Amino acid sequence: MKVHVDGSPYPNSLESVVPLSRRALLAGLSVVGLFVASLGRAAVAAQTDPTPRPTRTPGERAAVSLYFVSLAPGRLGPQVRPYRGVVTVDPTDRRVAAAALELLLAGPDDDTLDGGSVTAIPPGVTVISADLGDDGTVRVELSGEVLGDEVDPDLADRLTTPAAGRNDPAADRARRLALAQIVFTLTQFETISRVDLVVDGDLVAITDFLGNPIDGAAGRDAFEEVTPLILIEHPLPLETVPAVFTVSGSANTFEASLFLRLTTDDGETLLDQPVQATSGSGTRGTFAADPTFPDGTAPGAITLLGYERSARDGSEVNLFEVPLRFAGGDAG
Repeated sequence: MKVHVDGSPYPNSLESVVPLSRRALLAGLSVVGLFVASLGRAAVAAQTDPTPRPTRTPGERAAVSLYFVSLAPGRLGPQVRPYRGVVTVDPTDRRVAAAALELLLAGPDDDTLDGGSVTAIPPGVTVISADLGDDGTVRVELSGEVLGDEVDPDLADRLTTPAAGRNDPAADRARRLALAQIVFTLTQFETISRVDLVVDGDLVAITDFLGNPIDGAAGRDAFEEVTPLILIEHPLPLETVPAVFTVSGSANTFEASLFLRLTTDDGETLLDQPVQATSGSGTRGTFAADPTFPDGTAPGAITLLGYERSARDGSEVNLFEVPLRFAGGDAG
């Protein structure tokens, strides 16, 4: 869940979360360096508890996206997808990017696990330091466990199926997924575009999705093989949405075409509309749309589905589902 640059709340922000300007939120990631280990676990609010506690150390709560690894069936292989997290940041420095990374390293909560996602990041990984440069590249030093061979058993089972033509060992593919989780989580903020990862003082060599060495820091484009062809980034799973809300994300579909569908818990289709991304057919683009619930729709559980219609036979392919709740009310 994002906030606009001017600090106004994203349309789906919860009232209990204080909207913060991205530039203010990232002020703590300065060119002189940020030692995030000093934040401590107490600086990170539990994902499963969105209600402020009066006894908590004073701070501001910010909603962030945490990227975990989906094990949903029917895909070529495991892919990253965002879930909602809430962090508490000190109003004097507002180091939300650091807090988001700490929360990612803590692992998925019950809602994320129930949604069929796990983490590829080995346990015990800690952030030693992070420095943000003027060019939008953040240099993050992590403990050596991030390059370990330990793989979640459920993830290991899925990694036996080659994805996007790659036949790397399971541990190597899990490591790429772990790096993708970190890069996606950090680059959700507009002041961060690329990530350099350092382990034990050495820069981690990252390749692109074809296995070619990257010249410079890694961005999201390095991990195309573990990125859903349709990736809905907002709203996030289990958010409550109003009668008119914004859907945004990225896509790499034929002729940049995709569709958004809203269905009720009993399968009734409420809306099915075409959307055009900024690019496609091999080049990932972005998209945004403002679907509107029909007047009189009852509040309750709904499903947002992004999909593409096959150019060959018109079937629905590259499905991306987001479970949501409709708050009720009419568009007015």
